[in-house]
Amino acid sequence: MLSRSYLNVSRTVLYRPSMVIAQRSAFHTTRFTQKSATEVVKEKLDTLNKKIGQVAAEGIEKTQEATHKAGDVAQEAKEKASQKLGETEELSRSSKAELKDKAQSTMGRAEDKAEDLGKKAENVGKDVKKGAARNIEDAQDYVDKKTK
Repeated sequence: MLSRSYLNVSRTVLYRPSMVIAQRSAFHTTRFTQKSATEVVKEKLDTLNKKIGQVAAEGIEKTQEATHKAGDVAQEAKEKASQKLGETEELSRSSKAELKDKAQSTMGRAEDKAEDLGKKAENVGKDVKKGAARNIEDAQDYVDKKTK
């Protein structure tokens, strides 16, 4: 609804012989306008829409930043995992070489022990053989003495 206000201003016209002057009011009058409810709602919705757009744009920017950061973190994790894998493979190779060396060393010692035991068994066998030979000789001598 439009409301109008008018000021009643009188105009004084003075006549002089050479010119006519019209005096105007010292106040300038305009009509007072009010916005309708529809216009107010439209303005508020427009302001709200702009704010929502700004917030959405900020959210999109933050999401993009987070995506880039996540990609960077994933790349760093991949590089670290690759590095650790390389270290593990190197450790595995060195451990494998150490185990192989230890196994060969153990086998060498086992062979030495087996040789030593073989020599001891051979010596024991010789001793048993000598002892058996002596026992046979002794038995032969005993039998010869008894039969004579």
